[in-house]
Amino acid sequence: MSIWTVEETNFLKTNYQVLDRQLLILKLDNRSWNSIQSKVSALGLSNQYISWAEAELNFLRQNYSTASQDYLTTNLQNRKWESIRAKASVLGLDRIATLRKANLSVLLEETPITYYWIGFLMADGGFTERRIQLGVAEKDLDHLEKFRKFVNSTNKIGKVKSKHSDKLHYRIKELK
Repeated sequence: MSIWTVEETNFLKTNYQVLDRQLLILKLDNRSWNSIQSKVSALGLSNQYISWAEAELNFLRQNYSTASQDYLTTNLQNRKWESIRAKASVLGLDRIATLRKANLSVLLEETPITYYWIGFLMADGGFTERRIQLGVAEKDLDHLEKFRKFVNSTNKIGKVKSKHSDKLHYRIKELK
């Protein structure tokens, strides 16, 4: 049996109420559930872990993708938002951001304006598997608004402080 590191102990204190049993075991690589429970008891964290009931799991499966955070935390009264998100991750559930929609299919049309916007995205945007982000300086804010209208986005334009400079940039919040 190996000695618990300070990092492992701090992780357990922070995440015992939040993470699911499976995630705790996964995140604490070399620890069995019995070892985790023993450490929890030694730390005085006993009785804080609440197993998920089948009714809660069914509710989560039915509502996680579209329900608001408030609705989920209200109906899963013994659960923190972090715990809900962690359990949903274990279950392979994703959220659909109903308020963050855009018609990105217009970017597939073969028109000069579409080619222009794709070039704009390549220069000032970023792509991941699930989203497009586009950021501009304040002087180009009107251009960002034009793009937002082009893709029929209902997303708000927000200010973002650059990681690499003191300048503020503006971006359309996550297009999905």
